[in-house]
Amino acid sequence: TGDDQAAGSAAAPVQTFAKALEIVADGGTIHLVGVVDVSGWEGHGKSITVTGGEMNLTGITTLYLGDSVHFTDMTIRFPTEKDDTPTNSYDKETLFYVYCNGYKTVFDKDITVLHGSSNQFKGIRVHLYGGTNQKTLASTNLTVLTGTWGYIYGGSNSKNITGDVHLTVGGTVNSTVDYVSHTYSSRYLMVGGSRTGNIDGTVYMNVTGGIHTSTHGGSIGKS
Repeated sequence: TGDDQAAGSAAAPVQTFAKALEIVADGGTIHLVGVVDVSGWEGHGKSITVTGGEMNLTGITTLYLGDSVHFTDMTIRFPTEKDDTPTNSYDKETLFYVYCNGYKTVFDKDITVLHGSSNQFKGIRVHLYGGTNQKTLASTNLTVLTGTWGYIYGGSNSKNITGDVHLTVGGTVNSTVDYVSHTYSSRYLMVGGSRTGNIDGTVYMNVTGGIHTSTHGGSIGKS
């Protein structure tokens, strides 16, 4: 429902998430109504809050944020698995990548993270980066307080951060994973730095809760 020619108010909502990103004021809030399909994120460099309803990401495999975002009191739905029977082979997994692109991002404790299946722990891993993919950034700032995430990186994938990295993980992150019987229990990783990328500044890593099977304060494969 809605019309992208509308004002974007409660009485006259817009139809698409892209239009909402375009017209929301810096410091403003996007209120999702029902299920809203998101096929990408055209950034505007704003600082916004996204709340209410469900953000449906099942039509894509990678999301690059283009704004500083506080996700609160809402549902985020990722794709389901490729195969109902998990194995130790990567080709049986559905991998989803979220790159926050150095923008300050908060996944608050009151959101619900779903993986498109009644059993959200079968062959699914969401890789969450405070940085980006294959590009150098100045700094990152990521807070994660709930949800099931395969890998959480404060930094980037395969490129450097020239300044500081701030990563906070707490609350109920990965707390519902069955680490005894789950095939992928060894693949819940938290990394303060990057994946094969240097951090030239300081990594500030604050772990106040949540569960991970492996934790690295710096980068993997780099300094």
